[in-house]
Amino acid sequence: MQVFRFKPALLRSAISFRLSAGTLARVEDDGSLRWSLDLTRLNRADFVEHRVNGVLMRRIDLQGPEGRHRIGVTVDGSEGSSEAAKVHLDLVEAICAEIAEDQPAFPIGIGEYGKGRLAMFLIGVLSLSAAIALGVTMGVSGVSASRAAAAALPMLLLSVLGGAVSWAYAPWHPPLRLPARVTGDLVQGLRDRASGQAVGSDTDE
Repeated sequence: MQVFRFKPALLRSAISFRLSAGTLARVEDDGSLRWSLDLTRLNRADFVEHRVNGVLMRRIDLQGPEGRHRIGVTVDGSEGSSEAAKVHLDLVEAICAEIAEDQPAFPIGIGEYGKGRLAMFLIGVLSLSAAIALGVTMGVSGVSASRAAAAALPMLLLSVLGGAVSWAYAPWHPPLRLPARVTGDLVQGLRDRASGQAVGSDTDE
């Protein structure tokens, strides 16, 4: 049996999970069971990560016969120095390994999906549209060359960001799905990235 305990966010209390014999359970502090999920009966699993203004938001969504369970963590700052991010990633790896043991080819979705994916696409479209509209407005309003030059870089960045986000989350692009047996490589890559951030943070100090 494996036990994982971490704080999902800075101002949240720690939560505990127990993984044993193909069953994942959310356990209360008094030892009572909040919910349990048979990983051999999963309908869907997705791993999602976002980073906004230095804040990391990472979660794994597990859809079973009884409904969906979201297990996430939010870290403000370097994930390399966050024990919560480390334990959450260990939990993700253990869940995927447990799934792979029973169903090696079970597809694990990578990235946002459903309504969340559509929301990201719309954010990208709006950002790109705002950059284009601002450029057109400046062109027809006859702003000075100095002001136009000062606004050029922010508009370019906004358009590039909007274009990249809208393209990445376009509804006609199917989300990436990996077989459960290879998700360990993905987790190790995330660990390596976190280790690099931790080294960089120590060097800065």
